[in-house]
Amino acid sequence: MTLIAPAAAWAAEPPSVFGTGTASGIVDRAGQKDNEVWFAAQDPNSRAKLFLSYNTTPALGSPVPAIAIVGMVPQDDTALAASNGWFEEPVPVPLGYSVADDPPSIVSPEGSAVYDPARGAYHITLTTSLGVLADLWFSGPVGGLTDPAMWDGQTSYWNQSIGTGTVNGWIVFPGETAKTAVTNWGAEQETQSGTYELGSIPIEQAPHNGYYYAQSVNADGSATTFYVFPELDGTIRGILTKTTAGGQVLECEPSGSGQTTAADWYTDPGGVSYPLSLSAHCADIKTGAELSASWSTTPAQSNAYYVDVALGGFAAVQSNATSPGAKAAWIQHVADDGHFGPYFS
Repeated sequence: MTLIAPAAAWAAEPPSVFGTGTASGIVDRAGQKDNEVWFAAQDPNSRAKLFLSYNTTPALGSPVPAIAIVGMVPQDDTALAASNGWFEEPVPVPLGYSVADDPPSIVSPEGSAVYDPARGAYHITLTTSLGVLADLWFSGPVGGLTDPAMWDGQTSYWNQSIGTGTVNGWIVFPGETAKTAVTNWGAEQETQSGTYELGSIPIEQAPHNGYYYAQSVNADGSATTFYVFPELDGTIRGILTKTTAGGQVLECEPSGSGQTTAADWYTDPGGVSYPLSLSAHCADIKTGAELSASWSTTPAQSNAYYVDVALGGFAAVQSNATSPGAKAAWIQHVADDGHFGPYFS
């Protein structure tokens, strides 16, 4: 593992700019650097999860467009006990995607994401991987937007085409041959692009700490998403947002003193430290209503995945989590090489 001294802090970045997501957000920035189009499905009655990112440009350490696959197998699937049930796999899309605006669609032989205006839903397919297949329909109201969030010299655009909703269809999980029926699982979609960097070559200083992410499927039909960047100077940039079952979007930046907390740090044998507890609170930018959320996990529910660490890469930790009022939740912590933490609390 390369341990690089943290870079000096950048000049103060401005607060994030907020808005409301759009259904076309999955293709609006398809040609930009590090464009990642994520769809997240969580079973509200078990630990099972599947997250697919249709990366239309090189991102997450892949030199070509790809589909990033992350998930957690059902409880009775023991094939991945060594990783606490988690799996991660990048599927290269060497010929790239065919991207269209009407309807918004990202298509490849390996898998596709296509919006169906008649159904008001996204048809998501995964046809080529080492252990996962899927055919899913995602539907629900749009969510939050940062346009952009700026942090440590990075400029990140983030759009939720689905802030909350449902997923239906089927998944074949690793180690299984039968299809797992997906019926009204929790849904969320987000697209990120911009000058986001993960990792750096060993002779350079790491560009930033990484990020903290958490998402919950709530019992009242709403969903909460937390996505922040702890800057090198200690400032927090990013978003805490909640989309209600009726489509109301609440959002704010938890950047004030004590508004974001990462605690109960655990160090993985591979070297990365990650928080077992996250919490955030701030006032909605439109209504002034207090928005708050918290998540907790354990090492036994988590798995650390290391990408090109010897070359200045990063570590990603996925965790099944609990959150007050939630039926399903997860945490993702990404730390750049040289910033394996902890760096704030």
